[in-house]
Amino acid sequence: MNLYEQFSTDQDAESGRGISLRYGEGINITIHRAGGANRKFLRRYEAKTKPYTRQIQNGTMDEEVSRQLMAELYAETVIVGWEGVTDREGNPLQFNVENATKLLLDLPELFRDIQGAAQDRSLFLADAAEAVEGN
Repeated sequence: MNLYEQFSTDQDAESGRGISLRYGEGINITIHRAGGANRKFLRRYEAKTKPYTRQIQNGTMDEEVSRQLMAELYAETVIVGWEGVTDREGNPLQFNVENATKLLLDLPELFRDIQGAAQDRSLFLADAAEAVEGN
């Protein structure tokens, strides 16, 4: 195996079609990579965190503000769609930025799982992206 096979990512998976994370029968969340070819993520991250640069550097940023900003960032640039997602009462939840932000804030363990997947370069390698889609 050469370096290209080990490190080349599928840019369409990173910022085009995405990859699908399955959370049970009929529940799929489609994501882009947090970084890599997803330039929208990088631009929005810089814009959202710029007003807080000093606080971030000093480690004094309020945790709730940080969670809100990151949830909005992921809802705007990483999560690109879903199927089978419902609200607490089991009613279908339409995909949009507002609903995605709320879901991430309501379910911090789901948010951590999505963050981990979106930051996992290995899921977006050319061969791996095809395998994730096939599962």
